[in-house]
Amino acid sequence: MSEGNEAGVEWALEYRGLDATDGAAGNNILFKGARFQPLDYGTLASARLDQPLTIPIDIHAQVQSTDIEGVEPGHFARTRASLQTPFTSCAIGLVPGGWLPSLIAATFNKAVVLLDRNIVTEVIGRFESGAARRTRQPDFLDLFEGQPITINPILSVLEGELKRSPTSAEIDRDLSQTVAKLRRALPKAILIHSDQTSAGIVQIIDQTRDPMARKQAFLLRMAPLLASPISRKNRDAVRREILIAADHTGVDRNSMVVLAALSIAAVPKARSPAKGLLKFKPGYDAGDAYNALADIRSLEILIKLFAAYPDQPVQFCTADRPLALFWTAIRASNFRDGPDGPTFDMDPVEALMPDQETDWRERLLEALPKALAAS
Repeated sequence: MSEGNEAGVEWALEYRGLDATDGAAGNNILFKGARFQPLDYGTLASARLDQPLTIPIDIHAQVQSTDIEGVEPGHFARTRASLQTPFTSCAIGLVPGGWLPSLIAATFNKAVVLLDRNIVTEVIGRFESGAARRTRQPDFLDLFEGQPITINPILSVLEGELKRSPTSAEIDRDLSQTVAKLRRALPKAILIHSDQTSAGIVQIIDQTRDPMARKQAFLLRMAPLLASPISRKNRDAVRREILIAADHTGVDRNSMVVLAALSIAAVPKARSPAKGLLKFKPGYDAGDAYNALADIRSLEILIKLFAAYPDQPVQFCTADRPLALFWTAIRASNFRDGPDGPTFDMDPVEALMPDQETDWRERLLEALPKALAAS
């Protein structure tokens, strides 16, 4: 359960045990200020988010009250358990170290919630004047009802709705409409925006316009090659083509988009989580490439926020499972800000970069954070 207050939401958890001898109630404990450890790639890959969710949780919290002998209020305890819920989780909260269902991520240390465009649409359709519509299957997102969630819509507006960079006029209109709709849907939410928000979004677009164009050309060149599974005998040749294409289009070999392309070439049977991120398919066009790059740009911005504001928890709330799988697959951690930009550690899961690809892994682990700092 959770408890609301003026500043935000604090989680409290109550465990009610049974006496082993007669089945009577016993060994009860109430935790306050519970901390949920982020979930990993494997948990997300196996989760059925459209069905009631059972969540493995690692709890570190302070004891508020208990009848367990030897445990006193005020003590800190750590325990592992499974949280069985009646809720689906259409909204995935990307946080440092992995993911959490939307409400847990949003209330975890009172995080600022960056909304993906698909979540803005989901929120508007799910809430009316702050109340969740009961005609839909219960979802963790419903628990935003009545909560002072802090929301920043910048990434939703930055993406645009036309599979290309939005113009200044489109940004102004989209931001105004998005804020108004979110305010109607969640009147108790705290919306972060100002007169300078539109100008800030335009600045991000201007700063990333040339790199986005180069990466778009790279993806269009790679699409015919990577849309189908790569055989083992062709793997090395395809990887060489990826690097040649990166050089030809002016894309840093160590960028996240090249990492994703190399992963698709390295993982057998097109099972890399990067495949869904880059959205390769027959008839792949510039709009498809733009959408993929907008997702990658959102992750890059998220990393920069983690590094620049370590004391302000942030989550990126998305319904895009391939995007979330890629995020959890790179296992980015230890975000830090420096004079040359953000740096971080990365330890890709086997599903993204197989262990037998040792040389590629070592080069990417060393170089990708540097490339992000320069982007």
